[in-house]
Amino acid sequence: MRQTIKDKLIEEFHIYHDGCDDSKERRLSLTPCSESGQELLVPTLSDIIYKNSWQIRKYSKAVLRKEKFDSPAFEYNVNGIYTKWNLSIRYWKGTDGKRVKSPVVLCLNLLNARVSDEKQTRIKFQFGVFNAQVMQWELCNVSNVTFNLENTKKMVSVGYRDLSIMDRHLQMPHGNLSIQVKLQISQNEVERNSLSQDMYKLMNSTESCDMRLICSETGTEFPVHRCIMSSRSPILAQSIEHSVSNNNTKNLLHQMSVDGKTLVTPSVENSVIKIKLDVKEEVLKQIIKYIYTDYVDHIENITEDLLEAAHWLKLPGLKSICERNLLEVISPDNVASLLLIADEFQCDLLKKSALAYCELNTTIVNTTCLAWRVMEMANPELFMEAQETGLGSSISSNMDSEDDLDEA
Repeated sequence: MRQTIKDKLIEEFHIYHDGCDDSKERRLSLTPCSESGQELLVPTLSDIIYKNSWQIRKYSKAVLRKEKFDSPAFEYNVNGIYTKWNLSIRYWKGTDGKRVKSPVVLCLNLLNARVSDEKQTRIKFQFGVFNAQVMQWELCNVSNVTFNLENTKKMVSVGYRDLSIMDRHLQMPHGNLSIQVKLQISQNEVERNSLSQDMYKLMNSTESCDMRLICSETGTEFPVHRCIMSSRSPILAQSIEHSVSNNNTKNLLHQMSVDGKTLVTPSVENSVIKIKLDVKEEVLKQIIKYIYTDYVDHIENITEDLLEAAHWLKLPGLKSICERNLLEVISPDNVASLLLIADEFQCDLLKKSALAYCELNTTIVNTTCLAWRVMEMANPELFMEAQETGLGSSISSNMDSEDDLDEA
């Protein structure tokens, strides 16, 4: 019965949009336009998957004169959670200051929300672009975001992804472009009063914080609770103990090295310990979020840095999350780099998966990338393992070719 309900309640609504006319819009009646609109009531919120398709007509011409594109808003109201969203396309600028037409930045934006009370929700979304040559959708990897949903009319960018627009995506004869997003929100009665919810609230409360984690790159300080930090990471626990034992020296900086990483810990001042971590600010934010809640979000652009930090801070759960994230993006061009990462940070599952990928895709793996040369010189044992998958002759021949070129 549960599966039947889920199948029946998958709502698909398509919005067809002319790049020059934002008024052309169609909705299903289940999607409300005001507070008096209809509301879906379902056993579990995650039973609903929304698919929104946005067609930009004559995109190939419109992109020459328009600096940005915004879709019409789409709304829904399920189990007391009302949200309004839209998609937007923005562009990078090259080193010459000119706009780069591909890849574009595709963004998912929350325009406003109405909820009965503040809720921590998990938002899962997946972008896609229509391939007009084979008449199928090309889907990106699924992204997950943990989001504190509250009453707001302020626009928030929930997620974004670089998306390459190629000739095959333009629908002739007019050059139309179709973009899609699948959106799913997970939040139920059990989650409302869970330990993770309460810890998330504690993370955002600075009243009882007795410690600061400092980003070495920007100097930004993040208030935290030392008991939480020490209970989750043995490395932070060691650093905290080191600080407390040296609190009689007011201005002395104590240094600790772990796997080549330096933790710089000032002595205790006013009962507040400060620990500086050699990581990027966004990485530090996700480390803190994981330590408190067991969740991270939108880590696609920092996965490798986060994996490294999780390894030396001895956070095996966070390390597993990063490893699974990398498993989803193995490709012919990055498999060698991922093998090096997996071996360096002892990610057995990632290593086995990357080697299996090489064995199954010997004809398409990019054997000319620099990572193979680095592997051959720095990690010959791993290089031999890769050769044994069937890549041996192709890797060796490419290495030999490069040597011949160097000699020439």
